[in-house]
Amino acid sequence: MGRVLAIVAVLAAAAAGRADERPLTSAAELRRLPPERAAEQLPVAIEATVIAVDPQSTVFVQDGTGGTYLNNPLRGNWERGQRLRITGKTYPGLYVTGVRPDRIEVLGTGPLPDPARVTADDLASGRWHYQFVELQGVVRSATPGPDGTLLRIAAGSDAVEVRVAGPPDAPLVGAAVTVRGLAAASTTAGNSSAPTSRCRRSRTCGSIPRRTRTRSRCRSCRWRT
Repeated sequence: MGRVLAIVAVLAAAAAGRADERPLTSAAELRRLPPERAAEQLPVAIEATVIAVDPQSTVFVQDGTGGTYLNNPLRGNWERGQRLRITGKTYPGLYVTGVRPDRIEVLGTGPLPDPARVTADDLASGRWHYQFVELQGVVRSATPGPDGTLLRIAAGSDAVEVRVAGPPDAPLVGAAVTVRGLAAASTTAGNSSAPTSRCRRSRTCGSIPRRTRTRSRCRSCRWRT
């Protein structure tokens, strides 16, 4: 009986230590956190701007240090540009540590953060997962399909595939375009990651390097030709 009581006492002390731990206050701290530590549900208290919304389960946010996401956020009318104050616990994501929020306060609205300019190689590195990025390239082909239009864009040393819901506003083959949105990743059948991009407007688009031979869907694309 004494041994059981000793084990319970140790566990209680460990839980108390986590509760008293200083909250993580930036996306950079979350991004540096190993998955094992994130699984300990460490306290989080950050302020960040909404950069993308997945209506099913995820809100993506970014502060001055980087991007992260809210897993199963509380119900709300979340929109890009909202400034949020978030308290909650760490959530061990597949690529980046996220936040399981306990409370979200809308502080106001404002502009999105300046996008990081990236190439296809940058996206393939995984460094920019869940951050607001800008990709420039030249459209090499546009193929209509049942789910929208598939664009192949030459960007840097590689090609990127972008899926757009519906036909483009104008012929794009040969045009120089800029895509702004959320850099994300999909998982292939072999469990390797393939970078994607969720863009800003009402269209659905995804972008991934052609060498991955996979496709994904993303939301809210903005084009400049």
